[in-house]
Amino acid sequence: MLAVKDQKSIRINGWAVDDEAKMLPEATYLRLENSSGRRFYAATIPEDRPDVAKYLGQAAFVKSGYRALVSAENLPAGEYEAMILMNVGGRNLLCGNGRKLRL
Repeated sequence: MLAVKDQKSIRINGWAVDDEAKMLPEATYLRLENSSGRRFYAATIPEDRPDVAKYLGQAAFVKSGYRALVSAENLPAGEYEAMILMNVGGRNLLCGNGRKLRL
């Protein structure tokens, strides 16, 4: 659990790939879900991830990175599960890794 102290500027970085289809998402969004089931979404900004391309052996995956910069000042206090929603090939995939934030 990561306790967030500066709610004006939460930065989350990562990467997203549809591993089964071996495709990059057309878009990714950060989804924060609190313990009451309320969901909040934020768009992400693409970032290059040459480390991911090298690790997965796919040169095109250099474009798999994302960065989300979120202001949580207006979100209710509590615990949130952070997930990534990917739009890939006309479908939405939700990827969770068990990471949680406490606001």
